[in-house]
Amino acid sequence: MSTTLLPPHQPPDISAYLEHASLHKSSIEKRLIEQRLVGFDEFDIPSNPLDELDVLNHYGFAGKCDMTDKFRVLTVNDHSFGNETLFIAVQLIDTDGLVVHYDSCPETLELVRRRADTLQLSDRIRFTSDLDMLLSSLRATSPPEEAERGFGLFDYVRCCNALDHSDKPLELFDTMLAFVKENGVLGVSCLGYYGREPHRQLQQLAKIVAEEIDGVKQEMMFIRELYNFALPNCWSKLAFENLESPLRAMTDEAILTDIMREDKFALRVPELQTLLDEHGLHLASFSRHTRAMYQPWFAKRNKELEERLQTLNEKQLAAISEIAWNKIERHIFWATRRENTRPDYNDPDNIPFFHHFTNRSHGWRQHLLGLKPGKPLEVNATVAPQEQFQLKSDWNDVTYRFVTLIDGYKTLGEIAVVIREESRLGLDEIIETCGRFLKAVEWEDAILIRSRETSFIPFTARQVRADNGMTK
Repeated sequence: MSTTLLPPHQPPDISAYLEHASLHKSSIEKRLIEQRLVGFDEFDIPSNPLDELDVLNHYGFAGKCDMTDKFRVLTVNDHSFGNETLFIAVQLIDTDGLVVHYDSCPETLELVRRRADTLQLSDRIRFTSDLDMLLSSLRATSPPEEAERGFGLFDYVRCCNALDHSDKPLELFDTMLAFVKENGVLGVSCLGYYGREPHRQLQQLAKIVAEEIDGVKQEMMFIRELYNFALPNCWSKLAFENLESPLRAMTDEAILTDIMREDKFALRVPELQTLLDEHGLHLASFSRHTRAMYQPWFAKRNKELEERLQTLNEKQLAAISEIAWNKIERHIFWATRRENTRPDYNDPDNIPFFHHFTNRSHGWRQHLLGLKPGKPLEVNATVAPQEQFQLKSDWNDVTYRFVTLIDGYKTLGEIAVVIREESRLGLDEIIETCGRFLKAVEWEDAILIRSRETSFIPFTARQVRADNGMTK
C-alpha cells in the first residue's frame, strides 16, 4: 500500500456532524464547531509525541515490542476529528496492525470514517460507538472471534479528550485500563490543575461581566478592553494569550464559549500519582513537550537549594516543579503495570536510531555531526521561551564516532567493536560512554532504542506533518 496519499481534494461534508451539534449542543456551541471546521483539511494529519510509536516502544516496552506483528491499539475519543487514530494508523501502514476508534458520538465517528476512507486507511481501522460491545468482548468465552472484529485486549490504549469532558472520569479511567493487556501501555492526556489557573480566572471574569452586560459582543468588548489594560503578568491576560490561534481568530461567540467551558477533570501531580498507585500503575514517562516541567531546573540557580532538593524522591520533585513552573496545562504521559519499562542504554544488543519526528523538526544528526569533539555537549531543556537550562554531556571522539555509526541497524555492541578497533579503548568503557550520551539526549527523544529482536516500523510519514504544538 502506498504511503503517498494524494486523492483529489474535496471539501469535507460536515452536515451530519453539525446536525448532531444542533441536537445535542447549544446554538453557540454549534457555531463554535462549525467555525472550527471551516478550512478543515481532511488530508492534514498532525503528529503528536504521545502517539509516535517508536517513542512509545522506547518508554513503554523498553524497545522490545515488535509493532509490525499484530500490534493492536484502542483510541478512546470524545467528539474527535480522529487525528490520533489516523496518525497511529499511518505509522502501521504495511504491517498487520489494527486501530480501533471508539467515540460515543456516532455522527462524529462517521466524520472520522470518511477521513480514513479519503486517506486510504480504512483497512487499518475499525470504528465503533458501542461501548457495551467493546466490554462484552472482554468477557467473551471465545475471544478469537471478537479479535477478528478488532475488539478484546490491546497493546496500547490511548485517551483523547474523553477524561476532560466525562461526567464520570474515574469510571472511564477504569474502563480504559480494562482493555490494556498485562504488558501493554496506557496513554493519557488530561488537564493539569495549576497550569489552568489563568483559565479559571478568565472564566470568573467572564461570568461577572455576563451578569452586568447583555450581549456577547459587548461582553467580549469589555473583556478585550480589560485585557489591554491588564499588566503583563495578570493571569487572566495570560489565559487569553494562551487561547489557540485558530480560536482567537473566530467570532466572539466562539471565543466566549471556549472560555466558559469549565474543567471537569484537572489533576495536580500528587493526585495523578495517587490515581496511578491505586490502579497498580507506574509512570513510564511524560511526553517530551512537558517532560522538562516536572524537573526543578530552577534549583540550578542556587546551589544550596539544589542540594536540598537532591534529598527528595522523583515524585516529590515533580510535585514541587509543577507548582514552581505553573505552566503544565495538560499531563501527557504513558503508564504501565510493569516497572522499569525504559531500555537499558548499556545493553550491547540494543540498536540506537535517530527518531524520525525530532530529527524532522530539529535535525539532531546534522547538528551533532557539525560539532567538533572536545567541548561538552550542551542540551537545552526548555521549560518556557524564557526558561532554558543546559544539560551537559561528554562530547569526545568516542561519542562523535558513535553518532556517525548510528544507522538503525547496528547494535550498540557492534558499534563499540568498530570504535574499539579505531581507538584501542575497552569495550565496557566505550559502551558506558555511549550510554551516558544516550541518556543526555533522552529529553528530546533524539535517539531512541529498539531491541535487535524487533523490526523497524516501515513508516515514511510523507503525509504527516511534524507538529511542535501541544497534543490534546
